Amino acid sequence: MYRKLLLYLYDYNNLIMDTIADLILKINRLSKEEQVKVYNHLNGLLDEPSTGEHSIYKVRKDLHESQPICCPHCGNDQWIRFGNYRGMQRYRCKSCNKVFTALTGTSAHWIHSKKKWEIYLDCMLQGLTLHQCAKRAGISYKTSFDWRHKMLRSLKHIGCSKLTGVIEADETFFLSSRQGKKAWGRKPRKRGGTTEYGTSKRLCVLTAIDRNKNLRMQVTGIGNPSSKHIEKTMGSWVLKQKNKRKRSILCTDGNNSYMALIKRKNLLHQRIPGYDRKWTRPKLYHLQHVNNIHSKLKEWMRMFHGVSDKYFNNYLTYFRMLELISKYQDQLTTYKEFTLTKNSVFIPIRWFDNYFKNQQYSIQ
Repeated sequence: MYRKLLLYLYDYNNLIMDTIADLILKINRLSKEEQVKVYNHLNGLLDEPSTGEHSIYKVRKDLHESQPICCPHCGNDQWIRFGNYRGMQRYRCKSCNKVFTALTGTSAHWIHSKKKWEIYLDCMLQGLTLHQCAKRAGISYKTSFDWRHKMLRSLKHIGCSKLTGVIEADETFFLSSRQGKKAWGRKPRKRGGTTEYGTSKRLCVLTAIDRNKNLRMQVTGIGNPSSKHIEKTMGSWVLKQKNKRKRSILCTDGNNSYMALIKRKNLLHQRIPGYDRKWTRPKLYHLQHVNNIHSKLKEWMRMFHGVSDKYFNNYLTYFRMLELISKYQDQLTTYKEFTLTKNSVFIPIRWFDNYFKNQQYSIQ
């Protein structure tokens, strides 16, 4: 019996050696480009630890352990440890009895190929289109779309500080696009065409920025914003100051729709009409920062060749995060940490259509 086992192991080792020799021979016959692909694939396998723990797990684990652990399903902070999964601690909520890990509810939730997810993060930092991101990461176009909006939804409330001090606010307009909606009440617009209604049928984006470079952007709706639109959109951005000496100063153009917000938040107002040639005096009060943001935004949006209205807020988040990350040295690591900060942003794929339909109806 022992001799048969030795003979079996000897034959098995010879078979493995023959297989490896055949594999090396086949690799040598490949072209240089195909050999590079094999090399990159093997390097990716060797980079993975034996426990299956990826760098994404490590980043999220550090963020998770530095904060109070709560259930991402119900928000309860009563839990028990419930084993391990690929080197990560699992928990079970005492309230809803659901099992979760540090990654549950994040933008990386249910993404199996974490290496492709990191490649996709780098593509988004470069501002590539959906087709380009899909080609580089080796995923389908539909997956590329889903991953992008998962990440952008996870960044929605990152870096959203309250605006204080001298605040500049202004609105800009984009051509409205209802891609994917057949019945809308107008004829299709040719590519590169313009609307004949001026700003009354365009998508309005309200932008506000203070001297600390805190930036807030959001779609208010179609056409010029009313007082209700500005109060609803900008009301949560500015704190109400009761002390008259510490009141924030809001700089706007000649639009009277900001007056209701100014009275409700007890702000000082500096009106800077565009026709005034002395509008830079005093130099402290101007709209140069917000106009610079609008110029960058329009130039950046041009490469996407039109974004549907229901996705426009997500792309504003995309632009705002690129502006925020630009001052960091290691942008990829910072971007990865930001996308993994929130654990209550995951939307199942089957809910995507209804989520963005409701988002579109809210801006009409």
